[in-house]
Order: sequence, then structure tokens, then C-alpha cells
Amino acid sequence: MDSSGNTDRASHTKRGFNYADGYDNLSDAEIEALLREGRLAMISLAGELMKRHPEKEFGQSTDFEKCCEALHKTAKMFVVRDVLDDPWARQVRDAVAILTTSQTTQARKTLQTFLGDVIRHCGPSLALLCAASFGSKRLANMGSSSRVSLLAYVKATKSSLDSAALQRLAEEHHMPSSSSLQLRGEEPPSKKRARSQE
Repeated sequence: MDSSGNTDRASHTKRGFNYADGYDNLSDAEIEALLREGRLAMISLAGELMKRHPEKEFGQSTDFEKCCEALHKTAKMFVVRDVLDDPWARQVRDAVAILTTSQTTQARKTLQTFLGDVIRHCGPSLALLCAASFGSKRLANMGSSSRVSLLAYVKATKSSLDSAALQRLAEEHHMPSSSSLQLRGEEPPSKKRARSQE
């Protein structure tokens, strides 16, 4: 602690955070960052447990957590079965139609924006996984901050969720690529949001 009464934050950060040390030496921003990381870690750990013990239930309460769990369950199912049938096939067909045509309802617009972001950041295979894992109603019922967190989670766990089976299914079921969305003249969702706020 220096003469002003402040803890040497640099040395604290260098040695790493230990929960036993308490939170007095952390700023609000650092605590918020730890909270976000803790939530993502909890969901990731639950996903790993579900892969190891599919017979057990590791349910969570929020829509965000349920969507994350659904991603892991569906990803595992596709690796094992290597096939897309109903109801997943129907949801994927609907998603492709939503991505490639103009939408008027808020729920379908929300799904179009979310899947478009997934395609641009993670590729068609992860967009197919999201479409199969949860539909437009679930996404529409989530708050915008939860959808942003869900996109961040998909990006962070892309390598563990993606598979050759998903990539093949995305191609077979004509899930658009980022370049094909641009060729259709669609503006990236992030630019649409920025323009609408001007």
C-alpha cells in the first residue's frame, strides 16, 4: 500500500486474483469482468459435464444459459448422428429462408440479425447449430444484452462447438456464407444498428 492508502494494483494483477484475498483491491469494472467470466466459465463447465454425463441434468434458469446448454447438446448430437432431421431440419429451413428474404415480424428480424452476426463472426456451420438449437421465439424473448452475450459465447466456444459434421450439414442445407449475404446486398447487422442510432 502506498502513502495515499492505495494498494499496489500492478503487483496484485501480476500475481493473479485469488478469491481468498477478497475484493477490496478490485475496481467495479474488474469485478464486473470477473462476474462475466465466471458466468461463461459456469456455462462452459456445465457443457463439459453434459458431454461426459449425458444421462444427468445440469439445468440452468435463464434463457441465456438454456441457449448455451442447447448449443452443446445439439453439437454433440450432430457429431454422433451426422444427420439433420425434424424438428432441427425444419428450424434450419426456416432460418435459411429468414436469412435470404426480407422480414416483417420482430421475432424473425431478431433471428435474422443474430444469425447474420453468427455467420460473419463464426461461419455458416455455427449459424446452422444456433438455428437448430433455438428458434426465433426464444431469441426474441431474450433481452438485447443477453443476445449479445450469447453471440460472445458462440464466438468464444467456436472451436469446441464446430465439427466436420456441422460444416457438411451447413453446405448441404444451403446455409448462407458471409460473402453470399454481402452479394445479396444485405448490410451487416452491426452497421444497421449503428445507422439506426444516428
